[in-house]
Amino acid sequence: MAESFSLVSYNILASCFALKRNMPDVPQHFLRWSNRRKMIKKALLRAEADILCLQEVDRDQEMITDLGETYESAYVRRSRDGIMILWKTEKLTLINKQIIDFDQLLTDVDPEMELTGRKALLLELRFTDTEQNILISTTHLEWKPALDYIKLAQGAVLLKQIEQYQERLDNPLPVLVCGDFNSIPGSMVHKFYSTRELRDSSSLASSYKDIATLIEERYPTEAEKLEDFEEDRISDGIVLLKHPYDLHSAYKFYEKNGNFVTNFKMQFRECLDYIWYDNSKLEMTLASKLPGIKELKSYGTLPSQGYPSDHLMLQAHFQFRQ
Repeated sequence: MAESFSLVSYNILASCFALKRNMPDVPQHFLRWSNRRKMIKKALLRAEADILCLQEVDRDQEMITDLGETYESAYVRRSRDGIMILWKTEKLTLINKQIIDFDQLLTDVDPEMELTGRKALLLELRFTDTEQNILISTTHLEWKPALDYIKLAQGAVLLKQIEQYQERLDNPLPVLVCGDFNSIPGSMVHKFYSTRELRDSSSLASSYKDIATLIEERYPTEAEKLEDFEEDRISDGIVLLKHPYDLHSAYKFYEKNGNFVTNFKMQFRECLDYIWYDNSKLEMTLASKLPGIKELKSYGTLPSQGYPSDHLMLQAHFQFRQ
């Protein structure tokens, strides 16, 4: 029997960031945590998802209080907020947990790498009824435009860590990677995830080339370990960086439409959040519809009535391929 399940990814807007000085266009009562907390809890319970992946969680104990009757959870904090994965106890069991510290891993690649405090969480979960396992990861990548090459590095190292985890298993597992990638469709991170590779070209900035080459040399594939890895990577078209997963975005159909956003502010409206799934092992059966820009404009900006975060909640349904 093919296992089926649903997953939510949601940047809930940490209370430490939901301040009037950060969001002057948002009325104070829409920023107040006591109001937003009730709306977040209601939205998450109404979704009835088997797995919840949350970003910008700074009140983790309150989330556990609100959702703990239905879900167990794993959480990792950076300085002021963190990321959390919750799973329905009646359907799933935790097999293993790994915290991926980007600062630690990237300074191993390049000692001069700028620190950002960003992390990812990787869980191996088992479905109770079918005893099928799955890998779930969530993250919140760096946001600063000047550090876009670090954003690529974080996204790449996350997949490399998942690949290393898979190498220790007898059989590779289905993979889902979701969160706030702070990357629009067509960005370096988006291209790398969706095409499996980053190729050299005359238009590619040296910062991307340098970090991509360092990461690929730090994480060679099993085949490359048996070869001389010092191959020519300079000529145009050489693959600088790659990953083995047939990653599809759950909302890729909507991403092609300029009316699609996941983050909506007065001065910034873009698609930044994704649910990436390995299409070779998982079939997506449904992605929940999101409001378009026209509807969101009626609220002026987010958060607002009915939307407790400046990000929208993503939800998709999947089944294992047989």
